[in-house]
Amino acid sequence: MMHTEESLTRLLRQRYDAQHGNGQRYVHAAAVRSHAGFDARRTADFIAMDLWPSKRLALHGHEIKVSRSDWLRELKEPEKAEEFRRYMNFWWLVAPVGIAKPEEIPDGWGLMVVAGDQLRVQISRGNPSPEPMPRTMMAAFLRAVDQQARVFGRCDHQITRHIAYYRRTEHCAHCGEPGDFCMCRPPDPCGCRDLHPMGSGLAPDAVQAFAESTSADQVALFGGDS
Repeated sequence: MMHTEESLTRLLRQRYDAQHGNGQRYVHAAAVRSHAGFDARRTADFIAMDLWPSKRLALHGHEIKVSRSDWLRELKEPEKAEEFRRYMNFWWLVAPVGIAKPEEIPDGWGLMVVAGDQLRVQISRGNPSPEPMPRTMMAAFLRAVDQQARVFGRCDHQITRHIAYYRRTEHCAHCGEPGDFCMCRPPDPCGCRDLHPMGSGLAPDAVQAFAESTSADQVALFGGDS
């Protein structure tokens, strides 16, 4: 199976969505910016926070790689990951088997590999003394959590499509907002529109007003007729 960044993001969501006795153990988000404002320089592929005090409310950061050449480039630019890693209790490389050799994994990194329809920890290394996360980074994390939960509900497909859409462009092609602030959805109807906040029960006049400012594909996604 050919893995993509989006497919590995889905596996991470599956891993951190698991229920543990008294409810949701983790809160998480993909494509988390390094700062809440316009001076954000980096994006973490995925961050999860453990909500169990017994686990020190640990922060888990993740770097997703789906090609060996991309991984080798990452090794040459350690400052990219360090923007986030120093604040994390755990920093994971997430990749298909064969992308990274175990001896290449830097100190302070762990390794998760694809094993069937889930992720398996191959190397586990924690950061015993992480620096306190700056408030501006925590704000960016909370924004990503809120945006992905509120805008997309539980629609996993649209979350990962949206991430792929705005992470690679400076501004959204539809609303013009910087990617980190974009609140619209990329045109890619997935058949689960009832899960979206605007839903298929949107009033016809609201659909018409929305149609005047967006594409037909997007109107279809929100429940209107194209």
